[in-house]
Amino acid sequence: MKFWPKILCAIIAVAAIVSPCAVLAETATPEEQAAPPEAAPPSPDAESTKKSKTKPRAKPERPRPPEAVKKIAPPAVVAPIVLPDPPLPVVQARQLGLAGCAPMLDSMARESLTTTYDVQSGWSPDVPANHVFQSVAVLNRPSNVPPDGLAALIAAPLAAGACDGVIVQVFPLAGDCAGAQKLLLSGGGKTLGPLLNARIMLDANQRRLFLLPGYANTCIAVAVDSRFAPH
Repeated sequence: MKFWPKILCAIIAVAAIVSPCAVLAETATPEEQAAPPEAAPPSPDAESTKKSKTKPRAKPERPRPPEAVKKIAPPAVVAPIVLPDPPLPVVQARQLGLAGCAPMLDSMARESLTTTYDVQSGWSPDVPANHVFQSVAVLNRPSNVPPDGLAALIAAPLAAGACDGVIVQVFPLAGDCAGAQKLLLSGGGKTLGPLLNARIMLDANQRRLFLLPGYANTCIAVAVDSRFAPH
């Protein structure tokens, strides 16, 4: 039969045209064909983008209490110091008959008794006008640390009626003697040398100062100044 080769060639050509997918589709079960395709899981980038777009709710701020107005205390009014005039040592010397020593005592008192003070004086009970008169004043200066000091005024009558005088001042200092010496040098003072454990200085007014070491690394300043009656 000569037509069989032609039929065989036609079957082979039809089989070549049909794709494998078509064959699978024809062989799939009805349940598999009815099942919908599974959705692809969302990507991590899409999830993070979605979260970033969601803004957290802002917490309502509590009303702040009004700030208290700071009260600034007014500066303390410092009453001026009223010193006795004439100075107390001068008044006492005149009462004792030491009129010739009054000018010397007045000069020394106005130089050394420059703050609140009180005095205790001593003299000869027999003839005070012919012997040494001394007046010791305790001074208080609240701005200093420590605030208290001492000044002794000594007047010695001469035969001509005038007087020589000596001022001795004692002031405890809060700092040490090295710091006091440095301060004196910066103000024009000079160092005369040591005297045992003391330092002898000359201040800018040429007064001798003795710096004595005190307790707990403090210092005691002692100033000595002599005055002489004019000839």
